[in-house]
Amino acid sequence: MNVKEELKAISKKTGVDVPTLSAEFEAKVAEFVSRGTAQPMAENIALKQIKGSYQARLKSNAKTYEGFFIGVTSKRNSNKFDYQDAMEKIDEYRRKHGENWIDRAVQDQVTNQNGEPLYNRENTKESRKFLWGKVIKPEDFERVGYGFFREVKDGEKDPVQFGLIHSKAVDTFLPIVGRMYQFFANGKDRDGVLTLNHSAANARLEDKNDKVDFDVVMELAKKYMKPNLGKFNDIYNMDNHTTSVDTNRRFFVTFATVSRYGITDGYDIDFVDLTSLEENDYDNIITMQVEKVMNKTVFADAIGLVVYQPYFKKDGSATASLIGFFPDSRYGEGPEEVKAITAEVFGE
Repeated sequence: MNVKEELKAISKKTGVDVPTLSAEFEAKVAEFVSRGTAQPMAENIALKQIKGSYQARLKSNAKTYEGFFIGVTSKRNSNKFDYQDAMEKIDEYRRKHGENWIDRAVQDQVTNQNGEPLYNRENTKESRKFLWGKVIKPEDFERVGYGFFREVKDGEKDPVQFGLIHSKAVDTFLPIVGRMYQFFANGKDRDGVLTLNHSAANARLEDKNDKVDFDVVMELAKKYMKPNLGKFNDIYNMDNHTTSVDTNRRFFVTFATVSRYGITDGYDIDFVDLTSLEENDYDNIITMQVEKVMNKTVFADAIGLVVYQPYFKKDGSATASLIGFFPDSRYGEGPEEVKAITAEVFGE
C-alpha cells in the first residue's frame, strides 16, 4: 500500500491538498495506535476511512472551496416566518371549510393528508420551486456565513468571489473571522454572489492555520461590497429609528474601535461598545451584542472592521448583532497569533 500515492489520487479527485489529507491520515493512525491497533492495520483503516469519507462527499455533488469569513450570524430558525404564514393559512381553511378543511387544503396543495403545511407556488418563489410539495417544518436552524471564496479543482483555483454560505451544522459551523478554511459545499453564482449550501454531511471546515492581511480584506470589500460599507450615520436614522437594511443588504461594515468589551457570565452573548472611526460620523458609542461562541477576534481597544446587522430596540436606542470583527493588527494584536496571508497569496 503506497499511502502517498493514494492520498495524491484522493487530492486530484477532491481538490483537497495533499498536506491536509496527510495530516488527517497521520492523526487517525496515531489515534488507532494509541488504542492498541498495530501500525499496518491502523494505516489501512485510516486510509479506508478517508477514502470513504471523501467519496461520500463527491457523491453529493459538493465542490471544494477555500476562503475566509468576515462574519457569521447567530443560529436562527430559517423556517420561523414560513411556518407562521403557513399556519395562518391553515387557520383560514379551518374557518372557511369546517370539518372538510383538510380535503380542500390537500386539493389546493396547502397541506398533506396529515394536515401538515406544504411549500407551494403561492408561498414559495419559482427560484425555490424544488421545495414545492415538501413539508414546512416548525424549526430548521441555520447559520449564514459571509466572506470571500473560490472553487478549487484539480489543483487550480478560480478567481475570488464575495459569497455567502447557509449551514445547517449550527453547532460545528463556527469559523474564526479572517482565518483561511477549505470546505465542501453545493451552490452556484447568483448575480455575482457565490451562494453556497453547507450541509450537515459536508459540515467539516478544514482550518488552514493562516489568516488574511487586513489590507487584502479592505481591497476586496471595496471591490465587491461597496453598498455594504458605510458610516453609522448612513445606516442608522436616529430620528426615525430606522435602518438601511433591505433584501440586498443584510449586514453592514464600518471602520471602528472597541471602546468597551463586556463579558457576561451565564449568558450566551457578550456586549461590545463600538465607536466609529469614520470621518464626520456619529460621535456616541453603539452597543452591539455578539454570540459568545463566535466571539474570537474582539478585544479591548481593537481597531478594525465591524460587521453587523443593525436595528433599534423598543426604547429607541441603536444597536446591532455583531457577526464579525476583523482587527487591523497594526493597531494591536488580539489573542490569535497566526501568520498573515498577503495579497500575493490570496488577493487580486
